[in-house]
Amino acid sequence: MDNAQILSWIVGAIGIGGFFLAGRKVWWCWYVNIACQVFWALYAIASETPAFFVTAGFYTVVFGWNAYKWTKEHRRTRGWQDPSEVSEPDSNLVRHARVELTRLGEHPHTIDLYLEVIRAFSKMGHSGSSARFATPVILKLLQFEPLMPLTNDPNEWQYHGEEVWGEKNGIWQNRRDGRMFSSDGGLTYTSVEDPKDASGNKTVYCSQIFTETPAQV
Repeated sequence: MDNAQILSWIVGAIGIGGFFLAGRKVWWCWYVNIACQVFWALYAIASETPAFFVTAGFYTVVFGWNAYKWTKEHRRTRGWQDPSEVSEPDSNLVRHARVELTRLGEHPHTIDLYLEVIRAFSKMGHSGSSARFATPVILKLLQFEPLMPLTNDPNEWQYHGEEVWGEKNGIWQNRRDGRMFSSDGGLTYTSVEDPKDASGNKTVYCSQIFTETPAQV
């Protein structure tokens, strides 16, 4: 067996091992994959196939970037942040969230995304009582729910014709809350989430009467 064949088995084994570790979210797996590119370069020399140099160079850049990101995330979850990366100490709320998300088994990158949102909320400076009022508002907005009652304002309802809706006379859908549909232009409406009663009907809600707000001077 010549050197080229020996190297092909080595790079194959290392490459498979590196990707196996990546699938298990082992943070140092990308350093294994980077090391594998050295053997790819040696293989290119032994097999006299210079095209592998280009491939090895490309993968080195990609794996190097992944290694940087995963190492940074690993250090952050371990509390090893560079002081220059930390602008201010985390609040109790953020620390609590980090602990709970880690216990849940979330990926470090996913934890960081959650913490960005929680840090933003924490910076609002809510006390325990005011946070209880702010949290439901934020939750409604995140779920695309309206904060005020729906009205019969024509601009609030989008008409879907028969060719789109598939039923005669079409339907109006509320722009502020897409779960709500009206058959009378927004005067009354029903929710797609409400169950039907024994007669096959849904609860009908009345829209609030729309009044034009005077322009601010």
